[in-house]
Amino acid sequence: MSATRLCPCGCGAEFEATVAERERGLRAETLALAPSAALPGREHAAAYLISGVPGAGKSTVARLLALHFDRAAHVDIDMVYHHFTVTGLAPPAGPGEDTRRQSELAVVNAGAMARNYVGAGYVCVLEGAIVLRAQVLACRDAVAPHPLHLVVLAPPGEVAGERDARRSGKHVAEYFRHLGPVLGRELGGFGLWIDSGGQTPLETVRAILTRRSAARLPGSPSAAGLPPAAGSPPAAGSPQAGC
Repeated sequence: MSATRLCPCGCGAEFEATVAERERGLRAETLALAPSAALPGREHAAAYLISGVPGAGKSTVARLLALHFDRAAHVDIDMVYHHFTVTGLAPPAGPGEDTRRQSELAVVNAGAMARNYVGAGYVCVLEGAIVLRAQVLACRDAVAPHPLHLVVLAPPGEVAGERDARRSGKHVAEYFRHLGPVLGRELGGFGLWIDSGGQTPLETVRAILTRRSAARLPGSPSAAGLPPAAGSPPAAGSPQAGC
């Protein structure tokens, strides 16, 4: 069994000894599910923000969504927050003003990367537990003039907790249980909400592609239309917060 270590920011999260180990596992899991024929990313360049509580499936769904396009990038906002800052990092679960400002800085920096990717003809999928409407809007503004699509994965709390416990290298659900109610208050009725509790990651991605127009945030320019993903099932799940 590989060694683990606590995240250096002090949030209490336990990671595998190397971030690369988790990255390899995520790549292997999603590559096995990738479609044989990808959609043309240059024609459909846009940014997606996948949010939800820890254990909702954000990382897997984000990378798998990116793999549905032939030109795509996946940006983990947690990586921007935790690993780009060398000194002066505020604990992400902390209540202080430094935490709020650094969280917004990470979101805006990730949005700026997405803007550059989309401008170069890529689909860019951002993911992170972004629960404040002000931070989502800051991300939208950073992505502008390109469209930002917000997708909130909202499985039942017990499902998210079980997923968090099963995954390797990162177990943080107990430190961020307070995010569930905040997510509903801040982002209810905003973007596309999907109850992914009974879905596979591939089913969730197909639902996103089928219902992408509902994910486009107000103030974002219209994205080019995409054909439905091959084999997409009828859209299902809860469209708004609290479901």
